[in-house]
Amino acid sequence: MRNEMTVYEMAGDIQVSRPPEQVLEEARRAATVLTDVLRSKSNKVMMNGEQYLEFEDWQTVARFYGLTAKVKETEFLDYGGVKGFLAKAVAVRADGMEISAAEAMCMNDEEKWSSRPKYGYLFVLKDGTKQEEEPPTDQMVWVDNPKKPGKKMPKKERVLMGEVCVPLFQLRSMAQTRACAKALRNVLAWVVVLAGYRPSVAEEMTGDEDTEEKKPPLQEPGKKTEIKDPDAPATEPQIKAIHAILEKLGVKDDFEKHQKVSRIIGMPEPEVITSLSILKKGQAGTVIEALGKEQG
Repeated sequence: MRNEMTVYEMAGDIQVSRPPEQVLEEARRAATVLTDVLRSKSNKVMMNGEQYLEFEDWQTVARFYGLTAKVKETEFLDYGGVKGFLAKAVAVRADGMEISAAEAMCMNDEEKWSSRPKYGYLFVLKDGTKQEEEPPTDQMVWVDNPKKPGKKMPKKERVLMGEVCVPLFQLRSMAQTRACAKALRNVLAWVVVLAGYRPSVAEEMTGDEDTEEKKPPLQEPGKKTEIKDPDAPATEPQIKAIHAILEKLGVKDDFEKHQKVSRIIGMPEPEVITSLSILKKGQAGTVIEALGKEQG
């Protein structure tokens, strides 16, 4: 049986240019390789128990088909004090033909792109106080220097100094990343779906999507739920749950939150995590369980 099709010349109609069976077989091969690549990633983007593709993953699929993405234009936006960027990008074939276009924004009214915690180091003094300016050497607490065996170093403690605005250049870069990923998604989403993944761009996800549908069933009291893929990054709902429980317990300062969570996951003092977003799913589950017991 010959794998051929007759293409009828009918002006204005959509035409089948290649045998569908052949197209699907090639796509399945691409999907299989993509699955292997995504499973081997050390830092997967997991939300609501599902893995989402980042821009570099879309680029990987694009390479299978000889496609790439490029930014066409970036525009600064200011909507009543909300600032950010609009980027326009296209997907390009190897012969230079543009086959897809997309736009995306990144604005500083987004939770992740408005402000970020700023940390600094304070000298720990012998009288138990701490200060940012370097004190006289006889007032410092001296500890072993792990990088220089046999040497001493002033003891310092990392503390939260406040919040800083996300630099505009990072908003611009993210807008471009989102636009390029969307341009590739427009033509390659069907291959990603064949591989069993959602076609949404990870950089545009907040973690709140479909949370109601993804809520776990009610748990029998005293029965611990097994967490799948505990070494994957903590989900956005987990992080929000930790924040919410800590607030109810009266822990409102970010550094105090990080300090309490650090103790729960077993970090040695005086080390403190810099952000809840660095937690793994298993660690986040342990923290939520411990805080829940403390809450009563």
